[in-house]
Amino acid sequence: MRTHLRSYLIITVVLSLLSAPVFYRLSQPGVRSDLLAHAHLARGMVENGGWFSYSLWYPLFHFLSFGSDRPGVVVATIVILLTAFTVLKGWVVFWIAQRHLASTQLSVLVALVVGVVMPMIDPSHPANLYLGQVSANVWHNSTNVMVAPFAIAAFYAGIVFLQRLTIRSALIFSGLVMLSTLCKPNFSLALLPVIGIATIVIVIRRREAVAHAIKLILIAFAPVAALLILQFTIVFLSGTVRDTTLGISPFVVWSHFSANISYSLALSLAGPILMLLAMSPLARRSLEIQISWFALLVAIAQYALLVEVFPNGDVSFEGNWTWGSYTTITVVFVFSLIHTLRQLSVPRLDVWPRVALFLAGLAVAAHTFSGIYYLLNVAKTINTF
Repeated sequence: MRTHLRSYLIITVVLSLLSAPVFYRLSQPGVRSDLLAHAHLARGMVENGGWFSYSLWYPLFHFLSFGSDRPGVVVATIVILLTAFTVLKGWVVFWIAQRHLASTQLSVLVALVVGVVMPMIDPSHPANLYLGQVSANVWHNSTNVMVAPFAIAAFYAGIVFLQRLTIRSALIFSGLVMLSTLCKPNFSLALLPVIGIATIVIVIRRREAVAHAIKLILIAFAPVAALLILQFTIVFLSGTVRDTTLGISPFVVWSHFSANISYSLALSLAGPILMLLAMSPLARRSLEIQISWFALLVAIAQYALLVEVFPNGDVSFEGNWTWGSYTTITVVFVFSLIHTLRQLSVPRLDVWPRVALFLAGLAVAAHTFSGIYYLLNVAKTINTF
């Protein structure tokens, strides 16, 4: 217990020291960042009920800042809240990792690495780390920072649900995925199709009683499905939140942010792919690896295909369909790191697994260095992209 408390303290101190200065710089006027914009939207979103369609961030910020528009109060609230969510993400990742890794130190390492990893640096554009890429950490967006710990917890609860198929596990998953959706719905839109299909397949394979299976599915998925339908209705059909409609235009938005999508994917996925190759076949077949990768593919497909269209036919380049891929790749990093590190305890590995582990380690180190470089760069120059 004392060792775990020390680990939580280390995670708290390190992630706070890394993130608080960055959130402070990104909440300054004139910076390309959503932090101040989301803060200024809070009162209006609370008063007209629009927050329910998108994020709990707005009422939370509004009430904790006491509705103040004083710059000092606004910035302080942004920094404190977002630093707290960053630390909470580290705690959640550590809590999960130490259930799968024998070493507390390695579990702390996983939490800290996940707290900073970003796409590898493009030598030709070293300051442009995540526009056009798929990044596990996006620092300039309040709701994306907020959703991360709850999305990771919801994913893990979903895996436990698939493994146990009990009423209790269904209730826990349902509650956490609802909370994640209320923070930001994009991750749920990528995860739920995958975990829903997996539930049906596993229920059939285990020959669960029909009544029990229906009860599990209703508990796990009906509440969040109702919430997503309500959010969709408010956002796209009510005319009070957005004046856009959904459309399909392959790669139109992505091409706006990336001149070479294949290269962007390589910078984003090099570490996860090499970790996947370094895992044992048993690890690659695990539920958490398969579900996380399929969810990531769904999220990337949403990013690539879906757009929002204004009444005059113009496509919105706000990139709102990018967010699911950002949160999902965070989950991929969490469980890929856990399974890759478990390989270290295997005695007498053959030559290829050792080479694969070495290459995966180099790639993860590059992703980690990239994230630290970004944080230092923002803290020094306020260059957000």
